[in-house]
Amino acid sequence: CLSGMDILLTVDPVNIHYILSSNFANYPKGMEFKKIFEVVGDSIFNVDSGLWEDMRNSSHAIFSNQDFQMFWVSTSVSKLRQGLVPILENAADKNILVDLQGLFQRFLFDTSLILMTGYDPKCLSVEMPKVEFGDAVDGVSDGVFYRHVKPVFLWRLQYLIGVGVEKRLKRGLAVFNQLLEKIITAKREEINSHWTHHPSRGEAIDVLTYYMTMDTTKYKYLKLSDDRFFKDTILGFLIAARDTTSSALTWFFWLMSKNPEAMNKIRQEVNKKMPRFDPADLDKLVYLHGAVCETLRLYPPVPFNHKSPAKP
Repeated sequence: CLSGMDILLTVDPVNIHYILSSNFANYPKGMEFKKIFEVVGDSIFNVDSGLWEDMRNSSHAIFSNQDFQMFWVSTSVSKLRQGLVPILENAADKNILVDLQGLFQRFLFDTSLILMTGYDPKCLSVEMPKVEFGDAVDGVSDGVFYRHVKPVFLWRLQYLIGVGVEKRLKRGLAVFNQLLEKIITAKREEINSHWTHHPSRGEAIDVLTYYMTMDTTKYKYLKLSDDRFFKDTILGFLIAARDTTSSALTWFFWLMSKNPEAMNKIRQEVNKKMPRFDPADLDKLVYLHGAVCETLRLYPPVPFNHKSPAKP
């Protein structure tokens, strides 16, 4: 075609199972996907084969680590109680309209960057300050989104001359790379000065610290001495965590506002089965889990998946 875009779309469950499960090895992300997401370089969302295996295994080791999970819970609860709830209470008291998705994006950006690097950007406060880093991620996310519907030659030209959403993407990358350079340098100095071992049990640990102190002999393809690897990994996880989760939460609460009966059942379930917050009790919230799953079914944050066949 004139645009040079060659795309086949399918929503057939049989095709999806074949591509994503039974014949998964024949459907890597492909070069088109990597071009669109070149901004996140060699993050787990943009690689295949051996590097993808190493990224998946190392990510699983981090996220299944008990100390990291405790850090995850404590960070989320702290931001919820000291950031999100006070903002909503202030809005309710003063009868102020709230952009819920923007609020959730701030919440997720703060918690995600803390979990990834230990650094708190403090986007979430009653004053709702303008934060350059959050705007930078918006620019990158918007640019990547529009690349899906534009021919490669067009968005590459826009990026080169600096116009439209590609201009925002380019500027956002520059801002974020500058921030990450400072964070990575500070983290490396902190580790060199104070750490003589891999974090021991019970120590709060962020993803960047984990990667910088992990046993490199376990992973053949990870470039753990390269700052570019850390930047790609952090940016990739930030975009994935912030935009997808904030979208899902926004749709969930919108659906609850339209279905007061379901909202009341969730409140009753939470009050009965979790009178005090304990992550171990989350599995008991069956109705809430069902409501979240239905939200994801109706309004999936990532409604499509790129794949390219390795063989016909």
